[in-house]
Amino acid sequence: MKKVIIYFAAVALMCGCGKEKEKPGSIYGVITDKETGEPMRASGVELYSGKTLITKTVTGDEGQYEFVEINGGEYRLVVTVNGYKNVDYQVAVSAGKIARADMQLERLNTGLTVNTVAVTDIVGNTVTFSGGISWGSGMASSTPSPTEYGFVYATHTNPSNGGRIVAAQSIIDNSVGTWTGTFHLLAISSTVNDLAKGTYYVRAYAKNSIGHEYGMMHSFQISE
Repeated sequence: MKKVIIYFAAVALMCGCGKEKEKPGSIYGVITDKETGEPMRASGVELYSGKTLITKTVTGDEGQYEFVEINGGEYRLVVTVNGYKNVDYQVAVSAGKIARADMQLERLNTGLTVNTVAVTDIVGNTVTFSGGISWGSGMASSTPSPTEYGFVYATHTNPSNGGRIVAAQSIIDNSVGTWTGTFHLLAISSTVNDLAKGTYYVRAYAKNSIGHEYGMMHSFQISE
């Protein structure tokens, strides 16, 4: 009987029987704007094994994301955000360990220039945003015209990520034609009502077929 027990024990060791199941790993990272270093909140992150989509998530307020219970192996992370170049990132996951995968997103060159005017027109809990959009610098210019423009605002910094969008309500076309072509300049403004008390951040934006472009961020206070 003793010989039989020893035999089965040896067989179990050879075939891996009785071995604890390999613990899964995880992937954690932070996504930021390459130019400004600001966290990219509410950005979609997809996890692939080869060409197969396994799961997806979105980044939090600090640009962080995480995939848990991932078996060891090679994976691809794909990040697609409007106005930024797509990112395809390779990451290796080891059993029981956290694979760190931070990524920086680089803005696309839309050919648009967007300006946000400092917010001064505040009455009670109503505010008026103003800004300008320009493009086109001659007959050789191939910048696509904007198809959408307005403002994004939020109570967190970098409102272009996860902020509320308000379309331009007033548009003044100041475009000028010359012998070299047309220089386009739009003045835009929008009024927002019923804002709660607090600090807000706003940026003007414009979108064309290449991507989104944003103006400088300005902050303002609602005191009532």
